Amino acid sequence: MSEARAVPASGGPARSVALDNAKAALIALVVFAHLAAIEMARTPGGRSVYLLILTFHMPAFVFVSGMTSNPRPFTRRGVAGLLTLCWTYLLFNALNYLWSAVARGTHPNITRVLFDPAFALWFLLALVWWRMLLPVFAMGSSRAAAAISVAAALAVSVAAGLAVDGGEWFAFSRTFAFLPFFVAGFRVRQLGIRLPDSTPARVCAVLAFLVVWAAIYLYDPLDSPAVLTAHVGFADMDTNGVHPALARVAAMAIGLGLTAATLTLVPRSRRIFTTLGATTLSVYAWHALAVRNIKYFDLGWLLAGSWLAAAVTTLVMLGVFGFGPVPRVTAAVSGLPRRWLGVTPGERRAEAH
Repeated sequence: MSEARAVPASGGPARSVALDNAKAALIALVVFAHLAAIEMARTPGGRSVYLLILTFHMPAFVFVSGMTSNPRPFTRRGVAGLLTLCWTYLLFNALNYLWSAVARGTHPNITRVLFDPAFALWFLLALVWWRMLLPVFAMGSSRAAAAISVAAALAVSVAAGLAVDGGEWFAFSRTFAFLPFFVAGFRVRQLGIRLPDSTPARVCAVLAFLVVWAAIYLYDPLDSPAVLTAHVGFADMDTNGVHPALARVAAMAIGLGLTAATLTLVPRSRRIFTTLGATTLSVYAWHALAVRNIKYFDLGWLLAGSWLAAAVTTLVMLGVFGFGPVPRVTAAVSGLPRRWLGVTPGERRAEAH
């Protein structure tokens, strides 16, 4: 993938503008899909758009996370990164469950705080598992080693679907289901594989989205989006008579293709939203709490009761949680483990890319 780079004023390592743009676009889709899910499911056209988003937005997010991950998570810098994710997960999971307990007048369940990710927070916990597993799947640097590691991750994904019962605890189901995208993202960055940066390539990318959307709209092959969200094992999936393992592999192939299309379409140069790519942790963590409360207090009619309302609310959340004081405070609080371990700002920048 052709990548423009921005060099920090401090002289630290360069960030990839293309990847920041991709992360900004994907976090916007994540927030929008969570807000508009109910509204989109009411009509065949809306349902097809929702399922289209599900086919690629998390696979692409996981893929990009793999591209920006360090294959040495057990160095001091790597451990600091893992502790930062764990601390952020526990902090926001506790906020979600404590607020829910207060709203319902019940006592918080500490077991759920530790092991049961609230709403969208599964991704933070899964990212910890992926990074710890990466050294196993990062062995070797040849194309053959890369192909074997992705194939092994796919085998783990299918085997986990057969073995996992339920899947919400520790985010195990989604962790193993999306593991191939994380490994593939790391290998693509490691091997320096580049997507074409041309008008024909972008036209093909748009056509790919249109073809998948049309297929979903015309055939609506899924009774339930569980094969795309992967929050449960195969035993709890309804795949219209198709074996869940085949359905998962097919969904992954489509997700990988649309991930490539997404990365082909994102701008390579700096845009007004580029800095949002550096604050996705803040947006992701805070939007989970906000969306959960919108649904819990039945405020959908006020904030996200229509496509337009969902779009406007998405922009508001991106602005509040992605720019200004909120992401700065969130970064400071989330970064406490790094300061405890004495990781310097230069080391933190190097860890990011």
